[in-house]
Amino acid sequence: MKTVIWKGVMLIALFVFSFGNAKALNAPDGTLTKEEIAMRDATSSVDPDVERSLIPKVEAFLLNDTREVEICFNRDLGEVAVVIVNAVGAPVNSVVCDSNMEPVVTLPAPTTAGTYTLYVTGISYQGIGTFNIN
Repeated sequence: MKTVIWKGVMLIALFVFSFGNAKALNAPDGTLTKEEIAMRDATSSVDPDVERSLIPKVEAFLLNDTREVEICFNRDLGEVAVVIVNAVGAPVNSVVCDSNMEPVVTLPAPTTAGTYTLYVTGISYQGIGTFNIN
Protein backbone atom coordinates (compact mmCIF):
# COMPACT_ATOMS: atom_id res chain seq x y z
CA MET A 1 0.00 0.00 0.00
CA LYS A 2 2.85 2.38 0.86
CA THR A 3 4.47 1.82 -2.56
CA VAL A 4 1.22 2.70 -4.35
CA ILE A 5 0.92 5.95 -2.39
CA TRP A 6 4.60 6.75 -2.95
CA LYS A 7 4.27 6.16 -6.71
CA GLY A 8 1.19 8.40 -6.78
CA VAL A 9 3.04 11.20 -4.99
CA MET A 10 5.99 10.89 -7.38
CA LEU A 11 3.67 10.96 -10.40
CA ILE A 12 1.95 14.11 -9.14
CA ALA A 13 5.30 15.78 -8.41
CA LEU A 14 6.55 14.90 -11.90
CA PHE A 15 3.39 16.35 -13.46
CA VAL A 16 3.64 19.59 -11.43
CA PHE A 17 7.31 20.16 -12.25
CA SER A 18 6.83 19.30 -15.93
CA PHE A 19 3.80 21.55 -16.26
CA GLY A 20 5.53 24.43 -14.46
CA ASN A 21 8.60 24.30 -16.69
CA ALA A 22 6.50 24.40 -19.86
CA LYS A 23 5.30 27.92 -19.07
CA ALA A 24 8.62 29.68 -19.62
CA LEU A 25 11.19 28.72 -22.22
CA ASN A 26 14.73 30.05 -22.42
CA ALA A 27 16.80 30.58 -25.54
CA PRO A 28 20.37 29.23 -25.66
CA ASP A 29 21.71 32.69 -24.70
CA GLY A 30 19.54 32.67 -21.56
CA THR A 31 16.89 35.16 -22.67
CA LEU A 32 13.28 34.37 -21.95
CA THR A 33 11.46 33.56 -25.20
CA LYS A 34 7.98 32.81 -23.83
CA GLU A 35 6.43 34.49 -20.79
CA GLU A 36 3.03 33.66 -19.37
CA ILE A 37 0.60 36.55 -19.03
CA ALA A 38 -1.38 35.79 -15.87
CA MET A 39 -5.05 35.99 -16.83
CA ARG A 40 -7.67 36.42 -14.14
CA ASP A 41 -11.35 35.86 -14.71
CA ALA A 42 -13.49 38.86 -13.89
CA THR A 43 -16.51 37.60 -11.97
CA SER A 44 -19.03 39.45 -9.84
CA SER A 45 -20.34 36.68 -7.62
CA VAL A 46 -19.86 33.02 -6.82
CA ASP A 47 -22.24 30.79 -8.78
CA PRO A 48 -22.47 27.24 -7.41
CA ASP A 49 -23.50 25.94 -10.86
CA VAL A 50 -20.27 27.14 -12.50
CA GLU A 51 -17.97 24.31 -13.52
CA ARG A 52 -14.66 24.33 -11.66
CA SER A 53 -11.46 23.20 -13.36
CA LEU A 54 -7.69 23.28 -12.88
CA ILE A 55 -7.33 24.19 -16.56
CA PRO A 56 -7.95 27.90 -17.13
CA LYS A 57 -10.45 28.93 -19.80
CA VAL A 58 -7.93 31.29 -21.40
CA GLU A 59 -4.12 31.31 -21.32
CA ALA A 60 -1.97 34.08 -22.76
CA PHE A 61 1.74 34.28 -23.53
CA LEU A 62 4.17 36.99 -24.61
CA LEU A 63 6.42 35.50 -27.29
CA ASN A 64 9.60 37.57 -27.12
CA ASP A 65 11.34 35.90 -30.06
CA THR A 66 8.52 36.64 -32.55
CA ARG A 67 7.24 39.78 -30.76
CA GLU A 68 3.69 38.45 -30.54
CA VAL A 69 1.01 37.90 -27.92
CA GLU A 70 -0.52 34.41 -28.10
CA ILE A 71 -3.97 33.71 -26.65
CA CYS A 72 -5.03 30.06 -26.18
CA PHE A 73 -8.70 29.19 -25.63
CA ASN A 74 -9.09 25.97 -23.64
CA ARG A 75 -12.89 26.15 -23.85
CA ASP A 76 -15.45 27.24 -26.41
CA LEU A 77 -16.34 30.77 -25.32
CA GLY A 78 -18.07 31.70 -28.57
CA GLU A 79 -17.17 34.99 -30.21
CA VAL A 80 -14.67 37.00 -28.17
CA ALA A 81 -12.87 40.31 -28.55
CA VAL A 82 -9.19 40.42 -27.65
CA VAL A 83 -7.81 43.92 -27.03
CA ILE A 84 -4.36 45.10 -25.92
CA VAL A 85 -4.53 48.50 -24.18
CA ASN A 86 -1.61 50.75 -23.22
CA ALA A 87 -1.10 52.50 -19.86
CA VAL A 88 -3.34 55.46 -20.78
CA GLY A 89 -6.20 53.22 -21.92
CA ALA A 90 -5.74 53.54 -25.68
CA PRO A 91 -6.16 50.32 -27.70
CA VAL A 92 -2.94 49.17 -29.36
CA ASN A 93 -4.06 45.95 -31.10
CA SER A 94 -7.31 44.04 -31.25
CA VAL A 95 -9.06 41.13 -32.93
CA VAL A 96 -12.51 39.56 -32.82
CA CYS A 97 -12.58 35.78 -33.23
CA ASP A 98 -14.67 32.67 -32.66
CA SER A 99 -12.88 30.70 -29.94
CA ASN A 100 -14.45 27.47 -31.19
CA MET A 101 -13.00 27.85 -34.69
CA GLU A 102 -9.73 29.50 -33.63
CA PRO A 103 -8.38 27.92 -30.42
CA VAL A 104 -5.14 29.95 -30.70
CA VAL A 105 -4.95 33.60 -31.77
CA THR A 106 -1.84 35.77 -32.08
CA LEU A 107 -1.54 39.55 -32.11
CA PRO A 108 1.56 41.67 -32.75
CA ALA A 109 3.07 42.72 -29.43
CA PRO A 110 3.41 46.44 -28.75
CA THR A 111 6.79 47.87 -29.75
CA THR A 112 6.98 50.69 -27.19
CA ALA A 113 8.25 49.89 -23.70
CA GLY A 114 5.63 50.03 -20.97
CA THR A 115 2.86 48.21 -19.14
CA TYR A 116 -0.05 46.84 -21.16
CA THR A 117 -3.38 45.25 -20.29
CA LEU A 118 -4.90 42.36 -22.23
CA TYR A 119 -8.70 42.11 -22.24
CA VAL A 120 -10.51 39.01 -23.49
CA THR A 121 -14.26 39.65 -23.54
CA GLY A 122 -17.14 37.47 -24.71
CA ILE A 123 -20.79 36.93 -23.87
CA SER A 124 -20.03 34.51 -21.03
CA TYR A 125 -16.41 35.41 -20.20
CA GLN A 126 -14.24 38.37 -19.31
CA GLY A 127 -10.54 37.97 -18.54
CA ILE A 128 -7.86 40.54 -17.76
CA GLY A 129 -4.07 40.20 -17.77
CA THR A 130 -1.17 42.64 -17.59
CA PHE A 131 2.31 42.40 -19.05
CA ASN A 132 5.41 44.56 -19.58
CA ILE A 133 7.41 45.32 -22.68
CA ASN A 134 11.01 46.26 -21.93
